[in-house]
Amino acid sequence: MAWRADEGALKQVTLSALLVLETGEFSNGTILADGRTWRVHRMLLSTRSIWFKEAFEKQAPDNDHDKEEPEINLRELTTEFVDMLLRTLYSNRLPDQYLDIRGANATFST
Repeated sequence: MAWRADEGALKQVTLSALLVLETGEFSNGTILADGRTWRVHRMLLSTRSIWFKEAFEKQAPDNDHDKEEPEINLRELTTEFVDMLLRTLYSNRLPDQYLDIRGANATFST
């Protein structure tokens, strides 16, 4: 039996993922950038980005429940960029402004 994508269900999952990013509910990691803090979910980021997976693995608490949650400081990046990056990873889609193919072609043309 093949799974069928239900557009309404996919939209609800996306909204739920973005909601937990906004609220930090059930988070188990922290991202810092330019004075802002995001409470994030290691499983979600690790399955969608090898960079985040490796960054969290380097800080793994080795099953010691007394240690603090991992924290990644992205001090070289702006809050706007990190927010866009996290929203893209949580929603599994690019923001609408990056979906214009003509704009992307113009940006990457030689």
